[in-house]
Amino acid sequence: SVITMLPVIIPVAVISGNGVKHVSVTSIYMTVPWIALSAVLHWPVAWLIQWRYHRTSFSRALDEYSEQIKCKPAAGSDASHPRNQGLEVLTLRGL
Repeated sequence: SVITMLPVIIPVAVISGNGVKHVSVTSIYMTVPWIALSAVLHWPVAWLIQWRYHRTSFSRALDEYSEQIKCKPAAGSDASHPRNQGLEVLTLRGL
């Protein structure tokens, strides 16, 4: 994390007149609590988001329509060409 902050630490140290060591220690002192807090809150917040937004009307409709979509991959030498990717218009029209 200090390496990613280095491009900011050096100019701040030069502009403020403090040494690079002082600015590095200060920046670490200020970022460690935020990193710890985000590490602690990551799993509860992810669980809350999943619990709250797990089943929406859109996700139910998507599940219903995804069963009806039959998409067969293109065959041949140009199968990876962008025009052969995605769903055909007739497939979407049938929904």
